[in-house]
Amino acid sequence: MIKVGILGATGYAGIETVRLLARHKEVTLTRIVSHSYEGTKISDLYPNLKGICDIECTGLDIDDIANSCDLVFTALPHGASKEVIPKLYEKGLYIIDLSGDFRYDDPAVYEKWYGQPHSDPDLLDKAVYGMCELYPEKIK
Repeated sequence: MIKVGILGATGYAGIETVRLLARHKEVTLTRIVSHSYEGTKISDLYPNLKGICDIECTGLDIDDIANSCDLVFTALPHGASKEVIPKLYEKGLYIIDLSGDFRYDDPAVYEKWYGQPHSDPDLLDKAVYGMCELYPEKIK
């Protein structure tokens, strides 16, 4: 079983990720992170998940996530992922970012589109934007 955490789980991309992974036979959801709903069961916010995923939302604790997850999905608002992902990466986690913060590998292109410099341009070179069907070797 792959132990998975979802950061930003109560937004649109996050809750869809919860919904899809909650029934995946090779996944155990170990952390559901929500700043706004810390301490609330995800199934209390989304009743369609009752009995399927009744995990309580936690706050963002990098060490706790690193100790309880193998893989993390980040579904955070624009700009938040680029602050959190380097810390998760340092802990050796696999990360799937659903935001645009690591979409471009060129810091100049990122700055042009988002109007600000990227906070970790070196990590942009290591990130792979795309689907495993298109970039199997890079994503592996």
